Amino acid sequence: MNAGVVPLRRPKKASTDIDLLLENAREASDFLKALSHEARLVILCLLSEGEKSVTEIEHILDLRQPAVSQQLARLRADNLVDTRRDGKNIYYS
Repeated sequence: MNAGVVPLRRPKKASTDIDLLLENAREASDFLKALSHEARLVILCLLSEGEKSVTEIEHILDLRQPAVSQQLARLRADNLVDTRRDGKNIYYS
């Protein structure tokens, strides 16, 4: 560094704005990753029409239970679906 040159520092507000921007970008990236799998996107579209059980989703999409459960687990982890249990059945919305 040159003698007598004072390094520039960002004001606190700018740093906070950048932190917020980065956090929003991370959240958007996670959301887009969740949608990037065709089965997850189709499941979300299906659930936009109303609540469905895992079995209903399996039959409508002609997918096996493990495949549906795996995709629903990812959607749950990303807080993109809600669940409710009724006896042995789990319903997603």
